[in-house]
Amino acid sequence: MAVLIYDWPVTEGRAYFCALEVCTAVDDGQRTPDEAQTAFVAAAMAAKLELELPSIGATEFASANDRFNRR
Repeated sequence: MAVLIYDWPVTEGRAYFCALEVCTAVDDGQRTPDEAQTAFVAAAMAAKLELELPSIGATEFASANDRFNRR
């Protein structure tokens, strides 16, 4: 969460604010860590940051992305 607040290169846009909201909700017990990870990755992609992600299948990634976009 501190990285999003203090070190994030792009502090505007839907993906950034969604990541802040979801990470805060995890701290409050209202969202899951998986949801926070998905929101964080979306914010990183929107900021055009390079990420090293664990190997997951395309179906698994699409499913996580769909859950994120439905919110």
